[in-house]
Amino acid sequence: MSDDNVHNIEFTGGDSFFGQMKAGGVADQQFIREIVQMFIEEGQLTLSLLGQGVLEKNIPNIRLYTHKLKSSFIMFDMIKEHELVTQLEKSETDNLKDSPALFTELEISCKVNFTKLKKKYLDA
Repeated sequence: MSDDNVHNIEFTGGDSFFGQMKAGGVADQQFIREIVQMFIEEGQLTLSLLGQGVLEKNIPNIRLYTHKLKSSFIMFDMIKEHELVTQLEKSETDNLKDSPALFTELEISCKVNFTKLKKKYLDA
């Protein structure tokens, strides 16, 4: 799928996950807003720490912070970001040369999707 087609797909941002929670009677709009707000705040902090780990070539921290982000990205339908952190999580001493570019792509993509999540759940 080309990048043009990806941008034309409707942003689902957790619809399936939150739909299941609502159907199960374990979530309402306020609860979902709180989860989204917490995810964005924690996500931004974790991204910052991951970026520091990439700069320092600190493999244990890279693995820690990428692993922390992976499940949340799936929950919010952030598939591209999940793929990027999965690649970063596999960093080894001999293949860190690609990590800065992967992180930059991740950071840009997250900024876009965090903005979409804010508009979808917090600005409504």
